[in-house]
Amino acid sequence: MAAIYLEQVLSLFLLCSLLHSAFSELRNTRSKQRSVSDQSKIDCYPEMGASRASCQSRGCTWEERSEKGIPWCFFPQGYRGGYRIEETVQVTKLGYQARLKRRSDITIYDKAIDEVGLDVEFQTEDRLRFKLYDSRNKRYEVPVPMPKATEKAVNPKYKVEFKGDPFSLKISRKDNGAVLWDSSVGVFIFEDQYLQISTKPPSSFVFGFGEQEHKSFKHNLSAWEVLPIFTRDQFPFNGGNLYGHHPFYTCMENDGKAHGVFLLNSNAMEIALQPEPAITYRTIGGILDFYIFLGPTPEEVIMQYTEVIGRPFLPPYWSLGFQLSRWGYNRIETVKNLVKSMRQYDIPQDVQYGDIDYMTRQKDFTYDPANFKGLPEFVQSIKKDGLRYIIILDPAIGANDSNYQPYDLGNELNVFIKDGDTGGNLYGKVRKYLITTIIPLVSFVAVFRDLNNTLRQHYVDILAGIIGNIMADKTVCMNAKQANDIHYNVHSLYGWSQTLITIEAARNSTGKRSVVISRSTFPSSGKYAGHWLGDNKASWDQLHKSIIGMLEFNLFGIPYIGADVCGFFDHPTKEMCLRWTQLGAFYPFSRNHNGFGNKAQDPTAFGVEFAKDARKVLQIRYRLLPFLYTLFYKANTDGSTVVRPLMHEFPKESVTWEIDRQFLWGPNLLISPVLEKGKTSVEAYFPDSRWYSYYTVNNVV
Repeated sequence: MAAIYLEQVLSLFLLCSLLHSAFSELRNTRSKQRSVSDQSKIDCYPEMGASRASCQSRGCTWEERSEKGIPWCFFPQGYRGGYRIEETVQVTKLGYQARLKRRSDITIYDKAIDEVGLDVEFQTEDRLRFKLYDSRNKRYEVPVPMPKATEKAVNPKYKVEFKGDPFSLKISRKDNGAVLWDSSVGVFIFEDQYLQISTKPPSSFVFGFGEQEHKSFKHNLSAWEVLPIFTRDQFPFNGGNLYGHHPFYTCMENDGKAHGVFLLNSNAMEIALQPEPAITYRTIGGILDFYIFLGPTPEEVIMQYTEVIGRPFLPPYWSLGFQLSRWGYNRIETVKNLVKSMRQYDIPQDVQYGDIDYMTRQKDFTYDPANFKGLPEFVQSIKKDGLRYIIILDPAIGANDSNYQPYDLGNELNVFIKDGDTGGNLYGKVRKYLITTIIPLVSFVAVFRDLNNTLRQHYVDILAGIIGNIMADKTVCMNAKQANDIHYNVHSLYGWSQTLITIEAARNSTGKRSVVISRSTFPSSGKYAGHWLGDNKASWDQLHKSIIGMLEFNLFGIPYIGADVCGFFDHPTKEMCLRWTQLGAFYPFSRNHNGFGNKAQDPTAFGVEFAKDARKVLQIRYRLLPFLYTLFYKANTDGSTVVRPLMHEFPKESVTWEIDRQFLWGPNLLISPVLEKGKTSVEAYFPDSRWYSYYTVNNVV
């Protein structure tokens, strides 16, 4: 019996061992089949404080890694969350319609939307729109007017495919099968205050998204870059989100074709780029309203985009001339002497600015009767000589002075932002050194308050980490009440909304075309205004970065664009300021602007030789103004770019796809500036064409 018993025990051990090996092998096989490569891992815990337990509570996988950028908490293959298509996709008059249902009760931040509607519109042969929204309850949608489709495009150049469970959407070209949008790469999430969707572009050559200061025109997807988008008064050189809100990108496909993708959403968001390549959108409100533009050339993509958001405005001819500004003139005599000096040196100038120091205690619609005595007469006198005067206004109204008409009229018309708790006017301060209390009218007024506790704080934490100390940094409280909605939804629209009213008032009061330059922008701002790249500084790297910003804003449909020549902060050297003046002579919006307390840096400030060199390059600009004006006319009529990257004219030459130290005016004027200290020559790339030297008119290539 003992021998038989032992034999049976050995047999059982052998059987268990075999079964264990079989199951282990099966688990390993399944693990390998379901493993996610590092470059494909989509972050499941984008905020701070992730742990194995908190990660797994979301149904995600935790794997600690030493490589920078790779998320430790990521969505596994076969993730149980997301959505599935309920029933079948319906064919509609404009395209398709479907209803999506949640696949499980897993949530990322709570309060998931159970049923999501999907509309797909074949708007034109080259443009497709798809929209994801709460099918049961109305959510906030951006009020920027967009073209409405009335019938389905007859011969669309794209094909749309659906995957039912889990839901994903694929959009491809009919002619070559190139996949332009594929959301199966990630998980679709639709919660009340957290929306996420991913796509896999056909290449890593992705451009656009803003506004942030970028090191290169082409994004480096291998760097696991995260781009925050939420308008904020932040210095460009500090990193992070800046003054504009532009969720638009273009992509060069491997065969030289291009397409564009636009998300119409004004809530705070971020864009995560990764080496798959993959792009993940995360936003904390509204709906997902996407437009796809098929080009196929990169220039045609922008023409199709501006057809949707609005063609750029046509600036008056004089506004293309050289402009001078600074904060800190302090007295009208300083301005008069500068204008006189510019004439003595024979340096072209079309516009002189007055910054906020012309005001009485920095109150809009006033001027200091002592330090700027005779300002109206001075403006009229220089206008006779062809020089325009532009005033800078702060979008905030003083509230602590009696008989101040703008404040009294604003109260009478009930136009001021309301406190979300009390319902009364919302007060704050624009600048910390001002005693004046103001009624804020735009996003960059600094009011520090806690977020309304009905708002999701979880995901706000990561946005706050990039955007500022809290979301209320340099803005009003998120529950403040405005005409269209609470500030939470309309924050990034505020500069845009003021632009519309300002340009309308300027045109109505003069009966002529006018110009508005706004620091805060949103898609379609270019229809009404230009933009400058913010409060930069006098450092050599800013020259190159200004070219990148100029190229990006031409993608965004805002071609009237430039940077503060010679820098807003700090003191430029003579060499730097001259190189910047030579570069700035080819900004569409060419303005030398300077900050408070800095040394003078206008073209007359560095002596005779500097003035001579500045005059020489500015005279080239003025000789080319008819050409520049024509480019703006074309931008206004067909939506083309004014300043463009080389790849827009030579998309078949892939080497041009990464060039961002040279740029073109229109299709055929190539500018290759010196951008580095001590350099007197540049290495320039000439695409395969016939090129002539501007200076000699000789064929050089």
